[in-house]
Amino acid sequence: MRRLMLTVAALATLVSYAQAGIPKVPKGNNNNNNTNNQNGEQPGPFGFPGQKTLGETLKLNQEQEAALIVIYSKYRKLEHQIQQAAANKKTDSNANNAGSGIPDAGTCKGNMIMEIRLILATDDQKKAFQQIVDDLGKKKKKV
Repeated sequence: MRRLMLTVAALATLVSYAQAGIPKVPKGNNNNNNTNNQNGEQPGPFGFPGQKTLGETLKLNQEQEAALIVIYSKYRKLEHQIQQAAANKKTDSNANNAGSGIPDAGTCKGNMIMEIRLILATDDQKKAFQQIVDDLGKKKKKV
């Protein structure tokens, strides 16, 4: 019985030391800027805001949000393919991107903007989206 009590006391002490020694890391506070923005949301393709942010800014209804999700997923895949092709072109000096069938980033971004404009219903949504597109072209000031 005495041996059991000593074992339990030793385990309790080890557990308390182990818990005290493990630092707590707050959730959502990672410094990986490639996958999440400040709100913990994945950014959109080609520098666009995330789906949630864009949906709230434009005040999209459910059908429009569903269409935006489809558009974003399509262009995220294209953006990834473009990045892969660029990386392959850098590593392989003999690579020729002309026959790959992947359009350039500017063309894809323009096509994505046109597809998003097609789902917008009100003039307010269209004006707000145009403001977002205009702001994407501007360089941010360093603070």
